[in-house]
Amino acid sequence: MYYAGLDVSLNETFVSIIDGEGAIVAEKSVPTNVDDLSTYLKNVRSTFKHIGIESGQLSIPLCKGLAQQNLPVICVDARHMATALSSRINKNDRNDARGIAQMLRAGLYKKVQIKSDEMCELKLVLGSRRQLVRAKFKLMGTVRGLLKIYGIKIGTQSQFCDKIRDLVKSPLAALLSCIEKNQKALKKLDNKLIAMGKKDEDCKRLMTIPGVGIITAMTFKVTLDYPERFKCSESVGAYLGLTPRQICIG
Repeated sequence: MYYAGLDVSLNETFVSIIDGEGAIVAEKSVPTNVDDLSTYLKNVRSTFKHIGIESGQLSIPLCKGLAQQNLPVICVDARHMATALSSRINKNDRNDARGIAQMLRAGLYKKVQIKSDEMCELKLVLGSRRQLVRAKFKLMGTVRGLLKIYGIKIGTQSQFCDKIRDLVKSPLAALLSCIEKNQKALKKLDNKLIAMGKKDEDCKRLMTIPGVGIITAMTFKVTLDYPERFKCSESVGAYLGLTPRQICIG
């Protein structure tokens, strides 16, 4: 049985393959795409027990793509792996890939669940909305700060742009235009989330809890993804960083 560690970067991935005794069988830097990686791994002509990729932005498409090529790929917790690899003297792509392979051989890793396509789409919508909200508040804060030059204080968000236009017309037009476009984009995403929530039985059940709205329900769902992988509610709480008391209060 062979083990392969993949140290992934944006353009290239260093692949290190070892045998059951820990001896290096093959190593190479391969372009970071599914076709090139699967071709190289299959050309080794050996039986892999595990092929490890650290969790990260590129881990989802790579793991899904390699799994479709019938390769035994697993995604391992990057933070746990980083702690283990920090003891190595020289940190580079080659040594990191070797370290991942050795940790797989020794069984010293934490497996990370790869999110489903449905949850990836939902995560994309939620992430886009989160960034728009942050940008909105940052722009509004900037406008509030600039208005202090005139001694003007704007407190509430209600009809924010209209209130400022009545006070200061031309200097802030560009910023106000950005805020208005941001609000329109946010409204579209909110409508999309509401439509998705109406079709989702899990979200509808979660929203029966007082204080839980569509954003909270969707975020909870996308975080868990496959709830059946948890044996009990305490396992879910540990995954979310909650204590048993917080789960009960819930």
